[in-house]
Amino acid sequence: MSIKKRKVLSLIVAVTLSISLTTGCSDGATRRPIIDDSSAVISEIESESESGTVVSDSTSNPSNSIQSEANSNNTGSSVISNSTPTTTPGSGKQVYKDYFSTISFANPVPKSTNLSPSKTPFVISVPTSMPRWQRYMLPAFEGLANRKQSRIFLNWEASDAEWMNRWKDTELYGFSPVNKSVNDVYQMIMGDTDYYNVKGLLIYDDSIINQEIWSMLINVYTGICAAENLIPVPKSQRANFAKLPVIFDATTGGKTLGRWSSQADAYIWVIDTYPILSRKGAPMAIQHPSCLREVDYYVMNKIIPIFYWSGCPQTVKDKFREVFISTGTNGMVVGCWDIPTWSDEHSAQRNKPSMGGSLSFVKTGGDQAANEHVYIHLTSGYGKAALTTAEKGVQNMSFQEGLPLKPSKPVLSPIKPTYSASKKYMTLHVSDGDNMCYVNEAVDGGFGLTTSRWWNEASRGAVNISWSIGPGAVDMLPGVVSYLFNTSSDMDSFVGATSGWGYMLISAYGKFLPAGTDRNAELTKFYKTTGMYQKKLGTNSQHILWSYYRDYLQNRTAELADLAIAVNAMKSTNPTFNCILGEYGKNTRRNIPWQNSIENVAGVPLFNAVDEIANHLLNETSQDYYLNILVNDIKAIPTANQKFMHVFCTNWFVRPNSLEELCNRLGPNYVAVSSNHLGSLYR
Repeated sequence: MSIKKRKVLSLIVAVTLSISLTTGCSDGATRRPIIDDSSAVISEIESESESGTVVSDSTSNPSNSIQSEANSNNTGSSVISNSTPTTTPGSGKQVYKDYFSTISFANPVPKSTNLSPSKTPFVISVPTSMPRWQRYMLPAFEGLANRKQSRIFLNWEASDAEWMNRWKDTELYGFSPVNKSVNDVYQMIMGDTDYYNVKGLLIYDDSIINQEIWSMLINVYTGICAAENLIPVPKSQRANFAKLPVIFDATTGGKTLGRWSSQADAYIWVIDTYPILSRKGAPMAIQHPSCLREVDYYVMNKIIPIFYWSGCPQTVKDKFREVFISTGTNGMVVGCWDIPTWSDEHSAQRNKPSMGGSLSFVKTGGDQAANEHVYIHLTSGYGKAALTTAEKGVQNMSFQEGLPLKPSKPVLSPIKPTYSASKKYMTLHVSDGDNMCYVNEAVDGGFGLTTSRWWNEASRGAVNISWSIGPGAVDMLPGVVSYLFNTSSDMDSFVGATSGWGYMLISAYGKFLPAGTDRNAELTKFYKTTGMYQKKLGTNSQHILWSYYRDYLQNRTAELADLAIAVNAMKSTNPTFNCILGEYGKNTRRNIPWQNSIENVAGVPLFNAVDEIANHLLNETSQDYYLNILVNDIKAIPTANQKFMHVFCTNWFVRPNSLEELCNRLGPNYVAVSSNHLGSLYR
């Protein structure tokens, strides 16, 4: 519902500085003081629009307070000198408020829950013909506006329009969207009581946004806008926002890049100047600056998107390490290992893979790379979970963050079959759920879960399918998950993807944390949170990738020990947890003997995949050929190992109708069951 009243709230967030933490870094680096805010909650900090000063609670103890992101010690005239004359907006009636979502152990993915979404959200189209400066300004505006409630939505592509159309359903949100133009944004800001939370402008040099090889300064500007609550506008467009004050002018300073001597200098400056961006519990982002679709999420949640570019100096890598450490464990990383911009119709790198491809940028001597496993090794090493959002682009996350789950759990649950000794039970596991793009893509022509290839294919519901979804999607993309819940059949169930509440590699988890860290305790914390997310998703099973990339028997003892920690932790928060689905297809390099295809892990079965991933069943003309291969492979499995099977189905290669045909060809003795029931049937 819409907000009927706007109360003037004044609240200063009292936080304390942690100790300098000069010990404990395995590389010997000295870390700067950080904000120690265990709840990672900054909420409703108000400043008067006329002065930009924080309204403090007079009862607060100054000795227990540190400058907030709106305080002049962090962002005011002591740091910024505005060379551009500004006009003070409004007549005194407008009040700026900083709404900020909560993050906790149980909910490491930001989730705004204090307000219902607007029933009449404003929708603004972002055509490819739109100037890049507007494509940068709009998501920053969206992120600030959506802190209060979900009220601004950008149409980047057909999937966005499709989701808004689906959400019009009264069984979901009953939206009645109102179309707006980018030209309406300024008047929207000036005409609203809370300015859509826009405090002012960040002015930058026009050449930064227009260059073909994107400057890291875009990420730096995004961090400043997030901390200062600003929208970025090139200097040439300042007159179009006449009554908004210039809070940060990045064009002045007399250095090579205005305020900075280099991109490295700028990155270090922004991280040092705004501790809010590396606060304990803060989400992180690894993102090339040409990817603008997710700027709304970064601005909304006060995130500085980092990126290891080609030539990235060691001083910047060290600063990025500080952010990894100071933000803490069991945290989220959004973004992607790749730079998809060469195939993104909105990108300056369109059709220029030699420029936009990740290998042109990411060459950092092993710290980070375009290779997926190296990226996950890095993020897992710092105790993070990756929610992959930028392979193609997951946009409007700031809008979805404020949507409730409707309903709060799946409507239907597959009926548990009665065990029969003559039957062979298999879970048909459709997987790529670690990839939020796969969950979010909604229109034909894309490889999204909710396209006609999969969820809306006519045969869905004919056989039991277990769909893999990263559990963090219930908070990151609740509008999508709500649609799945509301349209699921009694033959659909969900599996937590890969390999917890977010994408991570168990064997690497915590390896880059400071010396003396209890790595097993950190792993336990991660999987306790995973159990909580499983309950939100309505699943009792979890897909976990191999912990080690080498020979299975060589590493079996260490791997099973890690998995036992995970199982015990998940059972502590999700007592009905009953099985692990292992592997991404049958990895022949792992050399898993058939006698180890099912392992006992702390009283819970681990079902390793029994088939290869090359089940190319999407194309009608080749489906028959590949179905025969898959049927023959399954029937060739030793009889004793056919009793309970994890049949891995790569989402890119299968459809419900092909899985229905698979079951028909295998015959009545092969029964497809939910992964949520496979473990209990086995026991």
